[in-house]
Amino acid sequence: ERLLSGDAARVAAFKERLDIIIEDGGEIPSMEEAIEICDMSKMSFSKLFQYFYKENYSDYIKKARIRTAVRLIKEGYSVTDAGHKIGYLNLGHFARVFFEEVGMTPKKYQQSLQLKR
Repeated sequence: ERLLSGDAARVAAFKERLDIIIEDGGEIPSMEEAIEICDMSKMSFSKLFQYFYKENYSDYIKKARIRTAVRLIKEGYSVTDAGHKIGYLNLGHFARVFFEEVGMTPKKYQQSLQLKR
């Protein structure tokens, strides 16, 4: 139990830093880097991350990046700038992932915001 508490605290602290990195458009740690930072096995990290945040590491990153893109577009960033800021160099891929998460392309989303004004 004592070990689990330490592991849980490391995962929680890592996730807080991860959210800041995603918001700032920084370099997102790979799974290997995450388990090294948390000083855990891949299995332990994966299980704890899934348990606390209800999705696996890669899905969490994908969704958090798109939430950040949505916020950036709402703030007036262009679709291209929002995609680049969250780390997508391939804008076609960004548009596909955005569509999967939001239900419309980033351009359509941006246009829908302009219609509401």
